[in-house]
Amino acid sequence: MRLDCTMLNALLRHYDRNLKCFIFNGNSLYFSLVDVLLITGMPIDGRPVIGRIGKTENLFFNAFGIDPPPESLDGGRIRLSWLREKYSNNPVRPDEDGWAHYLRAYIMYVIGSYLIPDDCTGLVSAQYLGLLDNLQEVGSYAWGAAAWASLYNSLDRGIVNGLAYALMVFAIEHIKPLRIELIGETVDLPMECPLMVSWSHLLHKRLKANTVPKFGVYMQILGNVTDENFVQRPYERLSHTLLREGYERYALQLAKACSVTLCINYHIVVPHKPNNYARQFGFENIDLDSIPELPDVVVEVRKKGPKKDLNLADHGHFPLYINSWLGRFPLRGPRIGMFILVSLIFFNNSDFYSRTALPIFFF
Repeated sequence: MRLDCTMLNALLRHYDRNLKCFIFNGNSLYFSLVDVLLITGMPIDGRPVIGRIGKTENLFFNAFGIDPPPESLDGGRIRLSWLREKYSNNPVRPDEDGWAHYLRAYIMYVIGSYLIPDDCTGLVSAQYLGLLDNLQEVGSYAWGAAAWASLYNSLDRGIVNGLAYALMVFAIEHIKPLRIELIGETVDLPMECPLMVSWSHLLHKRLKANTVPKFGVYMQILGNVTDENFVQRPYERLSHTLLREGYERYALQLAKACSVTLCINYHIVVPHKPNNYARQFGFENIDLDSIPELPDVVVEVRKKGPKKDLNLADHGHFPLYINSWLGRFPLRGPRIGMFILVSLIFFNNSDFYSRTALPIFFF
């Protein structure tokens, strides 16, 4: 996957920090949990990515069975270069603990390089190691929702950090002139989820050859689009695919993807309000008065000064935030009603996540 940084820069110029959406020539587009789920395949439902922040050295030793070498850390963050050099080649005859060390290193590399990159390039926060003690539970976390929260936190700061490739696919799916500029009009669109896999094949040659449009071309396209140029609900073409083999991965989560909630990634809390852009999701007649108000996000959880163990679940307003996540309110309408109905009939099973979470995460 090659990033088109020129496109991302043009998209960033059209982001409205107050409305939390992209504005193109007066038209709004909202990058939501629906997009994260169908483009990346990562879970947007499950346990919030939150836990205890401990001493880096302890987290490191518990995860890898060794004291952290000086070249492995930069403050409370692990160098991706060290993970790559130390764990890129599988051991010849590993024991169970040895495999666990390599798997944790791989997951941390995915988190740091794509999922939730650190502002400082080439590093990943050691705090995520606290979620990897039991590798059987890794897929039970809502990684997609955490990445979504981190992306919007970075957009508010004027950068694109995390889910950058998914944001490119989102723009191509929704803005027809942009799609035509990149791949033409006659190419068959991807029909299977996660969409990012198929789109990476379609875009690979164009991006590898460095034949992408210049910044001015992107700005002209995005600045002149009309209402007719937008594909408001591009994923409708996927319904027949989702209702077959692939649907088990997405059924329950689609029911929550159009929900009003607070998405959490440790100290980052971001409101998810698809009701603000109901037309984009096919809910033109929603009773907005029935949707509960979200609590205000007023707490910066990360403490200043020396690091101490901190249980975020009990700190400040986080119990309120967690309750908002657990009791999130799905939008009501014919489309989401269909998703919920099919989910209840086929997949109302308590061990759903234990059977499907890892295949979703390791797309």
